[in-house]
Amino acid sequence: MQDIKKKYWLIKTGILTLILPAIIMGFNYFMDPLWCFDISHRYNQFQFQINERRQKTNYITYHDFNYRGLLIGSSRTTFISQHAFKGLPVYNYSVSSLRVDELSILTDYAKKRNGRDFDYIFLGLDFENARLIKPEEIRYGSVTEIIEDTNSLLYRLKTLISIDTAKYSWQNLQNYRHGTPRYYDRDNVVHIGKLTRETLLSIYSLCMKEYTDKTKPPYHHFIYHEQYKKYLERFKKENQRSKITVILTPASVPVMELIVAYGLLDNYFRWISEVVEVFGEAYLFMYPNRVTSDYFNSFFDPSHMKPHVGDMMVDLIYNKNVRGDSDFGMLITRSNIKEKRPILERLMKNARDRELASYISK
Repeated sequence: MQDIKKKYWLIKTGILTLILPAIIMGFNYFMDPLWCFDISHRYNQFQFQINERRQKTNYITYHDFNYRGLLIGSSRTTFISQHAFKGLPVYNYSVSSLRVDELSILTDYAKKRNGRDFDYIFLGLDFENARLIKPEEIRYGSVTEIIEDTNSLLYRLKTLISIDTAKYSWQNLQNYRHGTPRYYDRDNVVHIGKLTRETLLSIYSLCMKEYTDKTKPPYHHFIYHEQYKKYLERFKKENQRSKITVILTPASVPVMELIVAYGLLDNYFRWISEVVEVFGEAYLFMYPNRVTSDYFNSFFDPSHMKPHVGDMMVDLIYNKNVRGDSDFGMLITRSNIKEKRPILERLMKNARDRELASYISK
């Protein structure tokens, strides 16, 4: 009798040992939070941003990848839809807190998977990524190691049996059930949920408190990256067969006030000048204008625009190919940068925010 019970227990344990991993693997495949598979349905359309470097590298590695254009930049550029470019297949390989030293690595991998150079590269550059970032500030790991890991043996199988992956799968299911302020769909497009003005004000207030904390970057203790221009020159040299369009991405007026208040205006102009020296021209959106001043309607938080603003930018730089200034965006070139500087300096110094200005003096 004892032997029968022991045998029954072993069989039961063996079945559970097989069933539980199978359930976890099935659930992770069904939700696919790491973008390793092609499965798409209504339940996994609210994708949590885990680590965009890993998720987008997974997508590039394990999906058909054939594009004429590449859009690459930081989190601000993630809000630009890759489908906004009329008649041009573009992949958005933008990632949070992109560092200038990561540009070539990610672009080279995308070109490798694409099998050829891109006809167009749309390069989103933020003022903040011209800052020297300390090693202890790096949050998302080495992109080289991520690429190697993605291509390692049995990588996808390991992600399927992972408990951590299951946690992300569960989070995405909850996002479907209850909604979430910011999410990716299965087509690599960022969406923003409906937010009340009160919620937006709360988000802005929290962010501005963070930005004005004297113990935290990026605006306090700002040190300009002395190798910034060299990294851009390298990027241009490595992509001579592509038409590179540079986008100097916008933040809201409260952020621009911080730039002026903390004495960073010279760094701001150095950033613009170095970009234009390397590429010849750039579309500048990072200055007080109609959109950046109307931030509650145009921005999700002080540093990140809403997707419809990204559509406006794409219209300007590609769909309509505007070769001049508008009420949102101006084309800075080697020939006009000197005449633009006093205009920009006046706009930056005169920028005033009515609702959040009190945080600057704290």
